[in-house]
Amino acid sequence: DPTGKCFWDMCFTEGAIIATGINLLGMIAVKILGNELSKTIVPPDDSSNTQSASISQTQSQAQSQSQAKSEEKTEEEYVTVYRGDYSGKNGFLAKGIENGIESVFNEGTLDQQVERHTENSDYSPFVSVTADPNVAKDYATNYEEHNGSIYTLRISKDRLIPVPGSKNGEFLVPLLITRNEIINEEKVTVEEKNEK
Repeated sequence: DPTGKCFWDMCFTEGAIIATGINLLGMIAVKILGNELSKTIVPPDDSSNTQSASISQTQSQAQSQSQAKSEEKTEEEYVTVYRGDYSGKNGFLAKGIENGIESVFNEGTLDQQVERHTENSDYSPFVSVTADPNVAKDYATNYEEHNGSIYTLRISKDRLIPVPGSKNGEFLVPLLITRNEIINEEKVTVEEKNEK
């Protein structure tokens, strides 16, 4: 139900726990299966060494191909976006969390919460990002008021909520952006911004 509290709980509590559990179970299953295969594929005598080596090589190639496909698919599930903010940040919290306004997460539908964010982000459960690094540069210096940084972020597609009618490629990320999602920080001074 993407219209209320259930949406947030599902995305950031149960969803995260389930995804982590599935990943862990998958890794354990692969390890156990690999151990069992290594026990069963034992050459009974020297004459079967060649056949055993061929089986092991085939399994290794299949595993490498599967891993490559998995990594390729995972890469496609992420998007590079930007955020302008003060320098030295290790992550970003929604202002609604920073300001201790918990009731905002239970009020209205997702669309209504997005609309409220565009009116006043102080009560928002979202963190703003943009697809345009030039827009991030303006926010990094607060339009030439102070120095700041442009953060390059790698965010999962399913966490990005587009802002309807946005002219600067704005997206919203629910609740927070973690340190692991920051892939680069470029410091910008007011003087540098004016020169460029």
